[in-house]
Amino acid sequence: MVKGKLILIATGITAVVLTGLYFNAETAPPKYDCINVYVDYGVLSNKTPDNVCVTAHKKSVALDMLNQSGFTFEYIDFGGDLGKAVCTLDKLPKLKSCDEMDWKSYWGVFEKHGQNTLDVKSHWEMSQKGISYIELNPGDSIGLVYLDKGKVRYPNDNIN
Repeated sequence: MVKGKLILIATGITAVVLTGLYFNAETAPPKYDCINVYVDYGVLSNKTPDNVCVTAHKKSVALDMLNQSGFTFEYIDFGGDLGKAVCTLDKLPKLKSCDEMDWKSYWGVFEKHGQNTLDVKSHWEMSQKGISYIELNPGDSIGLVYLDKGKVRYPNDNIN
């Protein structure tokens, strides 16, 4: 009889502890949110692609995220609905100014909205907007890939 009561008490304590852990895990806020900035230099460098998590707690503009990522870059402003386009990233390609860009080879901009989960797989899409108009939420990604002679290469789809 005593042994049965001890098992019942131990089971009750275990249930209370597990319930507490479950609710703590469900209600604990994440340490931070981020927007991923992915850079693939392609033929410009033998550097491996970089992926930087930029802290973000609300909707943000891709240009601001690139600014906060630590990459150096220059852009050209086409104005109007086209917005800004990156012409050099980490001083590549080597140009005196963005006016020298031939635009046959350029930095392609890709967007990925949402995080990959077991239920939902998000994919990279080539952006139809200038980097100054792309809006991203925490968990989204922006990818810059150097496209040599316009040959489209998508970012590595294994990153979040």
